Amino acid sequence: MKLFFATPPLSFEQRYGAFAGGGSAVPSLGVLMLAAVAREAGHACTVVDASALGLNEPQLLERLAVVRPDVLLPLFNHPGDLQCRRLR
Repeated sequence: MKLFFATPPLSFEQRYGAFAGGGSAVPSLGVLMLAAVAREAGHACTVVDASALGLNEPQLLERLAVVRPDVLLPLFNHPGDLQCRRLR
């Protein structure tokens, strides 16, 4: 099964608010660990951390369209992530 793990394209300000200056663009270790477990179970995994890669929503959707996964796993690392718009 093809799995697509995605985090929303949020700016540091959206994700960290007043603490944006101390935010990190490092991909989420939790997302990478989930994908590793799924890969060990035999699934084909794609991980796209839109914030870490500096992607906007259209760029994230383009990557999703190219992969055409069986399952989309949107991941939220911080309460601010819930502000993201749903993917069309």
